[in-house]
Amino acid sequence: MNEEVEKVVLQNAPLNAQYISHKIQKEILNIYANKVRKRIRDEIGEDEKFCILVDEALDDSKKEQM
Repeated sequence: MNEEVEKVVLQNAPLNAQYISHKIQKEILNIYANKVRKRIRDEIGEDEKFCILVDEALDDSKKEQM
């Protein structure tokens, strides 16, 4: 979303909005995920190679978590 449009939407949004619907929450998460992915692509470039290191740990229920 364009930053100018985003500012207008946020300025005009009701202050008491709760956004508790699962559909709305998923949509908000998808929007932020897309912003994060775009920012990562912008920082590393489309043609660059990169590596992601992932570590696992056991949680209290003995399940492996990344």
